[in-house]
Amino acid sequence: MKKILHIISVVVSVAVCVSCSEPESRQTQDYTSFVFIHNFNDLVLPNCVAGYYADGLCHKIANLGDMTKGKYTPEITLEDDAITEIRLFTDYFGGVVFRRTFQIAKNKKNVFELREDDYSNEVDINDPSQYPH
Repeated sequence: MKKILHIISVVVSVAVCVSCSEPESRQTQDYTSFVFIHNFNDLVLPNCVAGYYADGLCHKIANLGDMTKGKYTPEITLEDDAITEIRLFTDYFGGVVFRRTFQIAKNKKNVFELREDDYSNEVDINDPSQYPH
């Protein structure tokens, strides 16, 4: 009987741990946030900015700083529920926007991993219709 109880408690413990190990990007929370990470090369992406296009302009969400391989950007909380997709910019080569549009899942920590094929289109960092201000 003790063995059966022990086995049941082990099974329950494992089931609880499995349910807690859901990837961080899929767990719900009471706010929406995002982070970026790049793992495709050792290139440092300087002065990264998250933004979105609306009304013919590019709006800044947050400065993310320099991105280095294997490191996450700071977690950014989205205050505006109307933002459903974001773009990533860097001033590498004078101004670049990554090709991929990143879709925001509400009430989650969105983790966006850059891929080599996401890179990039040149933009004019002084033009508010091309680069976030």
